[in-house]
Amino acid sequence: MPKSWTDNEMAGKDWLTLFKRRNRFSSRRPEPCSLARATAFNRNNVNNFYNNLEDLIKRNSAFANGTRIFNLDETSTTTVQKPQKVIAPLGRKCIEKVTSGERGTLVTTCCIVSASGNALPPVMIFPRKKFKDHMIKNTPAGTLGLATPSGWMNADSFTEVMKHFIKHTNSCKENPSMLVMDNHESHLSIEAIQLAKDCGVNLLTIHPHTSGKLQPLDVGVFSAFKVYYNAGIDSWLMTHPGKPVTIYDLGEIIGAAFLKAMTPTNITRAFAKCGIYPFDRNLFTDEDFLPSTVTDRPGPCSDCLPREEGLINVNINSMNVIELGAPEETTTAHSSEHSISQTCATSEKPCSPTLGTSTTQPSQIETTVVSINHQSISKEVETKNLSDEDSILTKTKVSNTVSVPSGLQSLKILAPEVLISAISSNKLPPKPYIITPDTRRCFDTIHFSIS
Repeated sequence: MPKSWTDNEMAGKDWLTLFKRRNRFSSRRPEPCSLARATAFNRNNVNNFYNNLEDLIKRNSAFANGTRIFNLDETSTTTVQKPQKVIAPLGRKCIEKVTSGERGTLVTTCCIVSASGNALPPVMIFPRKKFKDHMIKNTPAGTLGLATPSGWMNADSFTEVMKHFIKHTNSCKENPSMLVMDNHESHLSIEAIQLAKDCGVNLLTIHPHTSGKLQPLDVGVFSAFKVYYNAGIDSWLMTHPGKPVTIYDLGEIIGAAFLKAMTPTNITRAFAKCGIYPFDRNLFTDEDFLPSTVTDRPGPCSDCLPREEGLINVNINSMNVIELGAPEETTTAHSSEHSISQTCATSEKPCSPTLGTSTTQPSQIETTVVSINHQSISKEVETKNLSDEDSILTKTKVSNTVSVPSGLQSLKILAPEVLISAISSNKLPPKPYIITPDTRRCFDTIHFSIS
């Protein structure tokens, strides 16, 4: 064993370098993935998508060869490029590259490709009130130009995109087509859906936050398109020194990148990686769904919980919830609002959480202190006079269900150890609550409707 291991009690940088070289490992910076995206890509959502896709393929024989299956998606193309890697001398820390500005102007580019490897003319959406033909000069033939105030796709512009798609695919009820896209709200306007229905376009949407795995353009085409697009802006800046890129110059740059990236090889590989064509619903393995799996953590054992003399002893494994039953005697309700309060006896005894309803007449109250363990349930009862504003309390007992009286607005869920800690510090929760042994449930409130 090396001496440095004994002195530092850890491996050094040299060992790590040789270990990675020997086992063919490398240090990689992972791509950020939000929690919503990680949990959305689960087996249930993926199976629903493939079930709908399989149903469409079976009902329309024209989709079997992939020539009538299309994918539509938008990508942002701004006037400020993302600098590419350059070669620089070792030891030089600051490497700079000229861009058009600090912040770029957005132009949305919408692409449509087919599973057979063909690409339709793109759609460019400019941040202007009105569109002018010179905005799309030097673009691929058939490019559609649109204008919106923000430069993003909206419901009106997508209707024009749908007309553009129908025109270039000759879609009709006798020659149907399938269009796979995300379910952004701009794609689901009534006008666009009705137009697709009348012209034989079958819309298949993917679940939110799953486009990184199920949308062909995102999986295998847009990455190459962005590389060529950024390189195109770099070349334009070199040939036009001292001049910034404007939205009127993007047509030529986007057109060149579009022709280089939208190749049949890139497109067909992207459809295959998504399992759309050739159809493969078993493409993704259990490892692909691991990020969406929530770890099941067992609750702590009763031996791990603090115990003191004279306090409540709870056996988590045997207790489920505390049932809040209805009052034994019917009273006239002053209001429909129910509440849980703390009521302390005149003697030195701990407070108990109680549930009640407002009444119009003074009455007596029973404060029930319940001591719970897996063998016995003991109760101590005291009485106290109440005013009109106070509540008549109900009895508590151990049960497997929660009975909620009519009119209750909300309940707070507590784990048993939280209740024990509150009793130990003589600070019971002021809000309505029930107890559950499932320590993973930490909701603030549960709301109930009043019948």
